[in-house]
Amino acid sequence: MKKFLFIILLIFVCLACGVYLYRHEIFQYSAESIVRKNLPPYVSIDRIIFDLKHGSMKINGLNIKNPKGFRTSNLAEIELINCGYKAFGGNILNGIEVTDLSASGVLINIERLKDGRLNLNEMEEFLRENAPSSGVATSVDTNKQGASIVDSDKKVDVSKFLKLTEIINLTNAKIIFTDNAIRNTVYKLTFDNIKSKFTLRLNKDYTSLVYFASVGSGNVNEDMSQIISWDISFEPEIKELTMSNRLNFDNVNIVLFNPYYEKFFPFYIGKGLVSGEVICDFDRGNIGSMNTIILKNFDIKQKDNDQSAGFWNIPVNDITKYLATAPGEITFDFKVKGTIKEPRFFIGPVVQKAIQSAAIDKLAGLFSKENEANNAAIGNDSASNSTAQKSDTEKVVDLIKGLMNR
Repeated sequence: MKKFLFIILLIFVCLACGVYLYRHEIFQYSAESIVRKNLPPYVSIDRIIFDLKHGSMKINGLNIKNPKGFRTSNLAEIELINCGYKAFGGNILNGIEVTDLSASGVLINIERLKDGRLNLNEMEEFLRENAPSSGVATSVDTNKQGASIVDSDKKVDVSKFLKLTEIINLTNAKIIFTDNAIRNTVYKLTFDNIKSKFTLRLNKDYTSLVYFASVGSGNVNEDMSQIISWDISFEPEIKELTMSNRLNFDNVNIVLFNPYYEKFFPFYIGKGLVSGEVICDFDRGNIGSMNTIILKNFDIKQKDNDQSAGFWNIPVNDITKYLATAPGEITFDFKVKGTIKEPRFFIGPVVQKAIQSAAIDKLAGLFSKENEANNAAIGNDSASNSTAQKSDTEKVVDLIKGLMNR
C-alpha cells in the first residue's frame, strides 16, 4: 500500500509539475478557443496571445467583413491589436474587461456604390443581422481525439462575457475612400500615416453604434507634405444627421477634392494648395458651417452660365475678381447654411470686406476722374482751390472706409 500510494503521489507530483510547467500553453489553448467560439461571424482573427503576468493580450490579423455587395471583402484589416484586460471574478474563462485598446497597421476601406449605398451606413444593419448568439462557450474538453469546445447550457448576454473600453488608439493606419457614385469612373482618395484616438460607444448587445468620435491627423495620398487633422463626432442613432466636424488643412492639394465641391463652386480651380480650418456641423440635418482657408499658387477660371452660381448669395463675378487680385496667396472665408439637399453659401467677413473696399475704391476713382475733368473745365486757378478741399461725396467715401476699417 505504501508503495502504491507513493507511486500515486509520484504520478500526482509529475502531473502537477507538468501542469505548472505547461500552464501557459494549457491556458492559451482554452482561452483562445473560447474567444474564437464567441466571435461574431463577421470577425476573424489569426492568433491570440495572452500574457497572464501583465494582464495583456495581443491579437494578430483581425479582419472585419464588409456588408454584401461591396467590392472589397473586408471593411477593416488590422495587423496588431494590443489589449489590457482584467478577468471577471479573477478567472479569465468567465470573461474579460478590456481596459485599454490600441491598434497598428490598420486598413479601413470606405466604399460608396453607384446607387449611393455606403458600407459604413449599412454596418448597423449588418451587425444586427450577424449578432452573436446569446449562448457562450465557457470550457474546453479534452479526449483522445483532441480538444473540443463545450458550450454552456446557461444562456448569457455577450456583455456578460466581454466588456470593451470605448477608447481605441490607432497608429500607422490607412483609410481608402472609393467612390463609384460621384463620377462615371471610380474615384479613389487615401489618408495615410494616421494617428488617432477613437471613441466608439456600442449598445449593450454590441449590435449597433451609439456614439462615435475621433481626434487625429494624417497625410493625403501618401504625400507627407499634405497634412489633415480633425476632431469629429457623430450620433448615428439620431435619424436626422447629427455630426460635428473640425478639419484643419496644411498644404493640401485642393484639386484632389474637386468632385465634391465642383457642383457648388462657380469657378474652376485648375491647381492650388489649401491651408486653414473648415467647421461643418449638422444639427438634425441642418448645416452650420464657417470656413477660413488660405489658397496658395492657385489658378481659377469662372464658369460660364453655370448653375452653381445659384448656391451663392452674391454675384459670382465679385468672388472671381476678388480671388484674381492675389493669385500667389489669398484668404477665402465662407459660410454654409441650409440642408444637405439645399445648401446655401455665403461669403465670410474677410471676403465681404475686401469686395466692399474694392467697390468703394472704384467709386472713389470715378469721383476723382470727375473732379479732374471739372477742374480742367473751370481753369487752373479755380482748380487749385477745388483740389485743396474734398467734395462732399469724397468725404462720404472716406467715412465709409473708416467705418469698414474699425
